[in-house]
Amino acid sequence: MKPSPYFADRFSFFFYRFFSKASLFQWFLKKADAETEAFEYPSSLSGSHRTIVFLPSNREFTALIIANLERFWDPKQTLLVGSVDITNEILNLKTKFAFLSFTESDCRYGEPAFTYLEEKLIEFKADICLYLETDFFLPKLYLVKKSGAPCRIGFFAEPEFPFLNISLKSESDDSLSKVKILIQQYGDPLNAK
Repeated sequence: MKPSPYFADRFSFFFYRFFSKASLFQWFLKKADAETEAFEYPSSLSGSHRTIVFLPSNREFTALIIANLERFWDPKQTLLVGSVDITNEILNLKTKFAFLSFTESDCRYGEPAFTYLEEKLIEFKADICLYLETDFFLPKLYLVKKSGAPCRIGFFAEPEFPFLNISLKSESDDSLSKVKILIQQYGDPLNAK
């Protein structure tokens, strides 16, 4: 039998593989604490907000985000989270950002690496969590919610409420349109400095 993409390979999680998508959504929501607090949307996302950025697995979008990281976000106030595949790109930046990486098998509920990610995200005490992934993957959404950030932002994210409580909409689903929206929210990176 194929391993579950959502859970560690343990007997205690075996029967969850038969849950429907809706049941899995509810299970992760319950584990993440279904309460969603009221918050005040910041007039500008730039500034001194502690921000967690879940980098996208889409290579083109990731390249555009990495090219603008140093202009959009303060390295002392930002925690990047992404696939181990982009570690070299992050390490090659002039400005050093805190970076948590994971493999596909790490990002399953119950894995020790998953628990480590969860603890580090909670410890960071973010004001904003930006989910730039193009696919909504329940274990990652769980981590976003568990981060405790009052503003949890994603693109086209209405169905993922309350994991993500702010949905940005771009003209289309392509990478350039999404970067345009980020420029509107964070300010023009070319004029930021």
